Amino acid sequence: MLAVVDKPSLISQVWNAIVISMYREHLLSIDHAHRLIYEEIPYGMDGATTIRTPSFFLLNDDNKHADCEFFVRDSEAERRISFFAQSLSTSIPESVPIEAMPSFTVLIPHYSEKIILSLREIIKEDAHSKMSLLEYLKQIFPHEWKFFVADTKILTNESSEIDDDKQENYMQSAIDDLPLYCVGYKSSAPEYSLRTRIWASLRTQTLYRTVSGMMNYQRAIKTLHRIENPEVLDLHGDGYAVDDYLTFFGN
Repeated sequence: MLAVVDKPSLISQVWNAIVISMYREHLLSIDHAHRLIYEEIPYGMDGATTIRTPSFFLLNDDNKHADCEFFVRDSEAERRISFFAQSLSTSIPESVPIEAMPSFTVLIPHYSEKIILSLREIIKEDAHSKMSLLEYLKQIFPHEWKFFVADTKILTNESSEIDDDKQENYMQSAIDDLPLYCVGYKSSAPEYSLRTRIWASLRTQTLYRTVSGMMNYQRAIKTLHRIENPEVLDLHGDGYAVDDYLTFFGN
């Protein structure tokens, strides 16, 4: 379904922001994200563009297996999307514009609890189970770990395409990727080990999940401000195209 628009629609911006937030947490793969987001595509010969609706919204309800194309069944991504869909039927009072919204401060009790686990805490084997915390989490969240590794490859500009006709190259690639599947990174740069620490902390540390959730307020407020003030787009550029959104992928 195609509809010519002059400005990005409210629905498409909000929906894309939700999908991208789940991709950032590696609840979705890059393929899932591309299938779920609204895309801005050329329309006509005069440089106009149109927004293409994701096929997710056009599926027949009788197609029970199609959901697998958009997220893993019974996953956190499915739970969030279902919760969001149900919330749309909830009656809420009319909100004030973002510019009229009073400022607010979020206080999160910290005490001595760690926010982000150290790398040692993640990869050290437990004395009783002989299994590290990271290995345990990989068993519980296998799909999310797979998405994390794939995202790391994209971040480091490594191609995941392998020539099946060249067994030697396949074996060498599998050997080279062992560190990625074991600990989530191959480079000793601290930003890569930090990604693994964040991935594990998001799934074990309630405090980190709380802080991360509160930080999403900033993105939500910016998104709503762009929607309510389309003239900002005229001054500073569109910033809506999918390619622009995807620059945030992997952060």
